[in-house]
Amino acid sequence: MPRPRFSFRSPLTYILLILLRSKPLPTHILAYTLQERSNYVSAYLCRLRDHGLIRRDEYGYWFITDLGVQYLVALERALSNIEELVKRLNNDLTIKLATIINRNATKTQQKCNKNSSANLLNNSLTSFEKIVQEAEKRLGRGLSEVEYAILKYLWEFEKVTGRKYWWPPERNVSLAEALAEELRISSISSVSNALRELESKGILYLTYDRRKNVPKIRIDKSMVKQ
Repeated sequence: MPRPRFSFRSPLTYILLILLRSKPLPTHILAYTLQERSNYVSAYLCRLRDHGLIRRDEYGYWFITDLGVQYLVALERALSNIEELVKRLNNDLTIKLATIINRNATKTQQKCNKNSSANLLNNSLTSFEKIVQEAEKRLGRGLSEVEYAILKYLWEFEKVTGRKYWWPPERNVSLAEALAEELRISSISSVSNALRELESKGILYLTYDRRKNVPKIRIDKSMVKQ
């Protein structure tokens, strides 16, 4: 995919810098907040990085640089309505995400209510504890810290975004490497081993999206049907 047409006057430039001035964020959260494709936002972030306005740490989080702060301050002085935009966009991202989670949970609960009481006990899509129990049953042991972290991250990602599949925010990066960055795990090999083990037991489903040209992963369908 070609990089998006870059402009310092683009609203996307303003919004990304405003969000990153508030706090460091990974690509997929920025994309979800802006309701844009992850690969589109990732390409735009790379352009901002090329101009020295932002930087990316080893865990995949984007930070605004001193130059980026100076540029944003200049914009605020030049545009009389920028302060209103800053307040609106910085108005507790956590509250916004919590609202989305609650809305998705409500929809899931409404679907579950259509089933009988017996089915509700076994087929709840919102019970992470049941997924953990089924995973440990299939493994024949307790989950390791890395395995638990991977399952928790994928489960929460689906609840926040409504998307079942997760894929690396950047191309040419393996699932293990990308997940290690997202989870802030220093050992990529431990993540890789955990993925292989979870996939072999039918707990995770790994595939490759030829259209997007990226690997992707989700909690196996059989897990949420338990």
